[in-house]
Amino acid sequence: LLCVLNETSLFKTWIPSWKQPFNLGVRECNLLRRTSRVSPMVQIVVDVPWPFASREVVLDAVGIDDIDANGSIAVLIEPGKTNDPDVPPEAEDVVRMDYHGGFLFRKCPPDHPAFKDSKHRRSESNGTENMVLV
Repeated sequence: LLCVLNETSLFKTWIPSWKQPFNLGVRECNLLRRTSRVSPMVQIVVDVPWPFASREVVLDAVGIDDIDANGSIAVLIEPGKTNDPDVPPEAEDVVRMDYHGGFLFRKCPPDHPAFKDSKHRRSESNGTENMVLV
């Protein structure tokens, strides 16, 4: 999942989008900056049906790799600040939205129902086995 989230240029290929009966979906996704492997800043523009204006978010993510000590990876997502030189000015035909959130990835215990009943169980030797999104 972390690999998929890191491939911002591919968001348009897997996030659902429609052109008919109305326009709804990712118009563009731009990587504005990457300060580390898990800390990108991205701009995502989404088309929505009339009478609404298209929406845009500038997400500044900070990843914390705590796999070795606690078996976790945390990702904090904040809106890009308007005074940041990497944040483009707001387009006239788009409404910029703020988003605050994050993810916590933790190793799933072998007896957890989400892991126990999974059809996609596999063991890895790189320390990422049994990872689930919390």
